Amino acid sequence: MVKSLEQFNMVIVGTGGQGLITLLQIISEAALAEGYDIRTSELHGLSQRGGSVEVHIRFGKKIYSPLVMRAKADLILGLEMQEILNGIYFANPKTKFLINQFVIPISLKKPLSENETLNQLKKISKNIFFRFIRLAPFLLLFLPHIWLPLSFCNNAFLFGI
Repeated sequence: MVKSLEQFNMVIVGTGGQGLITLLQIISEAALAEGYDIRTSELHGLSQRGGSVEVHIRFGKKIYSPLVMRAKADLILGLEMQEILNGIYFANPKTKFLINQFVIPISLKKPLSENETLNQLKKISKNIFFRFIRLAPFLLLFLPHIWLPLSFCNNAFLFGI
């Protein structure tokens, strides 16, 4: 059954080993099960060495390109506090940011504080959400168009999120 949603654009940012590609696959499967047309893209550079990872998912009635265009993201999910800033390029004033407070230290660099990160994001959007303990129930607030498997909701901690 194809839904009436025109399109939904989501970017997930984090570091290698956090399960971004697995999370992308779970959300994609859920959207597919709901009858949406889906396109995904994985841009994972140095992911095996804990480097930046960025994945895109777009779903809706008919989707042609897998990449979210600049300022077109509906939701940017950051699995690591500092990595969320890599998603700003895709944000607009209506974009929602969902951010894990987990910080992976970068050698020889002082991590940005939560306030510094928040101040950067507030320049783009006021829809910023921190402090989630389990991702899946919180994601349901932002992805009401799809059903996430119950096993994912109960085991979200396995992804380090």
